[in-house]
Amino acid sequence: MASETIASSARRRISIQRASMTMGRSADIVRQFGVTQCHGIRILWTLTRGPSCMGGAGCAILGMHLSNGIGAVGILRAITIVSIVSAIIAGANVVNDIVDADLDRMDKPERAIPSGECSLRTAWLLAWLFTVGGCVLAFSIVPMAGIVATAASILAWLYSFQLKATVLLGNIVVATLDAYCVAYGAIWTGGLRPPIVMVAVMVFFFCLVYLVLLTIRDRASDGAADVRTVATILSERASILVFRGLAVICIALSLSPWVFGWFSNVYLGAILVTSTLPLITAMCILDSGDMYRRMPTAIGILRLAWFPGMAALALAPSV
Repeated sequence: MASETIASSARRRISIQRASMTMGRSADIVRQFGVTQCHGIRILWTLTRGPSCMGGAGCAILGMHLSNGIGAVGILRAITIVSIVSAIIAGANVVNDIVDADLDRMDKPERAIPSGECSLRTAWLLAWLFTVGGCVLAFSIVPMAGIVATAASILAWLYSFQLKATVLLGNIVVATLDAYCVAYGAIWTGGLRPPIVMVAVMVFFFCLVYLVLLTIRDRASDGAADVRTVATILSERASILVFRGLAVICIALSLSPWVFGWFSNVYLGAILVTSTLPLITAMCILDSGDMYRRMPTAIGILRLAWFPGMAALALAPSV
């Protein structure tokens, strides 16, 4: 009896140990799967420039809001438009990283492609999936929506392959595509009205100011790589003057609707805080003696101003 009891206890201990080992292996697999999934999401977020996609989606939502409003077209149409804009931007950003892979190995080795986290084959697959998917989705609205989306995709890809190396023209193309997001959201919701055109122009100039600031930041590395930008072709002083001139135009445009009595005092207060003040701050930083050390601050201020600025523009009249 005693030996049977001992044998039974031993068998139970072995069963418990086996069960614990199985559970441990299962937990390891679950943890590894979770880590792998999170790693993949992080790479995808970096490769597609998640904040850029969100910015484009925000512009489309702004356009829909200033047109008939999201409620007028239904949540499904609104989600479709946002998905189209986000997918096209994501595809264009992936293509941009593919084209810049060799340059990034020297300047930005932490990015997904030069670091080896994402192969060129996978990147090309993602670029085509996002771009074709966005265009097909656009054709589901009306044929013209698909044609416009396809044209925007071609222009975005052309920027990476050809226009990026041009002085200022490449920046203008990117800023135009950002403004296009506002117009795209409005056109397929209720139509493009004068206040919406004004808002799109403001978005264009704010984006252009930001892009020129980036060329000034990258002046040394772009010059070493023989990349033609505003900052590498012009002198440092001339580049700053271009930035300052564009910033002044942007400020003037943002205030002009209130000056002419088109937009309300509430809009004025919001745009002063979210656009005018950040732009003036960035200009002051470029006037300082330690400009390059404080450059990340200026860039960060303009980045942070993007979404609050769109909220301020949403206060523009819809009729």
